[in-house]
Amino acid sequence: MPERKGSPYTDAFYRDHLEVSRRSARAIVPLIVRLVQPRSVVDVGCGLGTWLAVFQEQGVTDVSGIDGEWVDQSGLIIPEDRSWPSTCDGRSSSGGGSTWRCRWKWPNTFPVNVPRSSCVP
Repeated sequence: MPERKGSPYTDAFYRDHLEVSRRSARAIVPLIVRLVQPRSVVDVGCGLGTWLAVFQEQGVTDVSGIDGEWVDQSGLIIPEDRSWPSTCDGRSSSGGGSTWRCRWKWPNTFPVNVPRSSCVP
């Protein structure tokens, strides 16, 4: 995995948080599914896709995950074709807020500005 220098998102981070994340998702996702009845879910910052996998367990078949290129694709909990690595290559500010210009490897790649909290600087 191409870990980012100084980033907390290491193989150990994902391994250590997997079961806690799964338990949390199994407690919350059924409530979301009952209330919203989603047909599809996109998770920006999905990590290994643990929450998306629980949405699949609950019958949501159209799931997509976006996270940094440092996430080891071989450790994904969701199918690899449901995960798109992203890169954040620049900061911009407008209206008092800060955003990162991010790109992900989607079938048709396009840039998008997202809130800074969605990308690791």
